[in-house]
Amino acid sequence: DIGWGSYQARGWNAPNLITFAESHDEERLMYKNLNYGNSISGYNTKTPAIALKRMALAANLLYTIPGPKMLWQFGEVGYDYSINYCPNGTVNPDCRTANKPVRWDYFNEPSRRALYNAMADLLYIRKTYPVFHTNNYQIDFGTYTKRVNLYHSSMNAVAMGNFDVVAQDINGNFPTNGWWYEYYSKDSINVNNSQTILNLAPGEYRLYTPTKIARPTGDIVENSIVDLLDEKGNRLLLYPNPASHNSILEIGLDTPTEISIHLYNSLGNLVGQNPKTNYTAGSYLIGMNEIVPNFNQLATGIYFAKVTFGNTSKTLKMIIE
Repeated sequence: DIGWGSYQARGWNAPNLITFAESHDEERLMYKNLNYGNSISGYNTKTPAIALKRMALAANLLYTIPGPKMLWQFGEVGYDYSINYCPNGTVNPDCRTANKPVRWDYFNEPSRRALYNAMADLLYIRKTYPVFHTNNYQIDFGTYTKRVNLYHSSMNAVAMGNFDVVAQDINGNFPTNGWWYEYYSKDSINVNNSQTILNLAPGEYRLYTPTKIARPTGDIVENSIVDLLDEKGNRLLLYPNPASHNSILEIGLDTPTEISIHLYNSLGNLVGQNPKTNYTAGSYLIGMNEIVPNFNQLATGIYFAKVTFGNTSKTLKMIIE
């Protein structure tokens, strides 16, 4: 229950509560994800791609609670060094105030950049629209699924997320019927019942408004980025999607696996491929321009990336704008 992050939950009349997910005096969330995160077969929050997505999940609920916030340094790119990190690479409480690595390079890693963009866009919408500073709001934070409902004369908003490691249903509690637009994915739903039940994948987060709002970064953080491909727990991530000039396939393997990738257009014609390659367990970033050398010259439209893991394959739809 993170309800204590709401100033109204404390009985306060003014938003004088500064809330934050991590600070100078607490362990880093990303470090905790990678070292202590929960898991089940096929979904492991210790996996970097999943851990980064859960950082965005936490931000989606933190920054939509009205009131001032603090963002600790490099939290927007998933800083994963312990607060007790020592210059020699060990972790020891005696090193709590020791210098920590400065990782500007994290900004150039696609999965961390996706987190950065998600948080930048979240802070943009919070800064721009008065509803995120309303004093008329409700929170439901007592279970693995969490929700913030915000009400304002200019516009309403609903933020939600699933902190569990399995899919969960959540009641949207939408204040009005009609079309609601999801900020991150550009998806939409037509609500005809305020008690509409939505199913959220593990770690999935959404932010709905009755007005369509464009993300400044133009980036899409795929809310269903993690797919169980086989019983070995292999995972696949494609981003950004839609792609403006390139996309990245991020592949997570729990065991050594032979992988091949084929890209098809909407007519089923093969436009690019890479040969079968043996990969050891770990995470890999493969640019689509490695599969299609002239990727940035492909015509706009819908494409399909077929990734084959040994005897199992998964096809992801990709849009080129």
